[in-house]
Order: sequence, then C-alpha cells, then structure tokens
Amino acid sequence: MSTVSHEQPCLTDDMNGVHIVETSDGTQLRVDLDSRVVTTYPVAGSSIRRRRSEEVELVLLATCRVGEPMVLLLDLDIPGVWFTRRTTEAVAHIRPTDNGTAPGRSR
Repeated sequence: MSTVSHEQPCLTDDMNGVHIVETSDGTQLRVDLDSRVVTTYPVAGSSIRRRRSEEVELVLLATCRVGEPMVLLLDLDIPGVWFTRRTTEAVAHIRPTDNGTAPGRSR
C-alpha cells in the first residue's frame, strides 16, 4: 500500500495531527498540533542557531500558509516570559505525516 503525502495550502491552530512545514530556505519544522510541540530541523547555513531539534511548547500557531512566513508563539521555558514570537522564512510546503518525524531526519 502506498503512503502518499498530500500537500496542504495552510495550517490553522485548531487542526489536528503532525505536519512537516518546509520553509523557502529548506528548514523543516515538525508541528505537532495534538501534543502542542514544535521541533525545528534547520539546514546548513540557516540563521537558526538555538533549539535545533529540541521540542518546544506551542502556545499558538498564529499563521501558516504557503507563500507567507509562518508565525508561532512558543513557550521556551524562560522564567518570567510567557511566550516568544517566532517568524520563519516563507512557507514552501506543508505536508501531514503519519510517523511524526521530519522526512530524511531521524529522531
């Protein structure tokens, strides 16, 4: 049986499941809307320096649409800071996944 991954035009905070969001610079983000966590898998040369491959708590998925930057509110477990706003490069692809890992990446 074939497991074809269908791309989506957008994600919203009220959706379910685990999705791989790839940005225009090749960075992949695993967005788990069930467990409310995000994991970032940056590519070589990415501007992302911190929290590589570390799960962080998703407070709110503000916007995620192909062709536009994704905006997330994250709880980085910083004392006294309720959330941090993160804006990505433009979203190139959004794919649901059934195994929960980023394509080509190991956990």
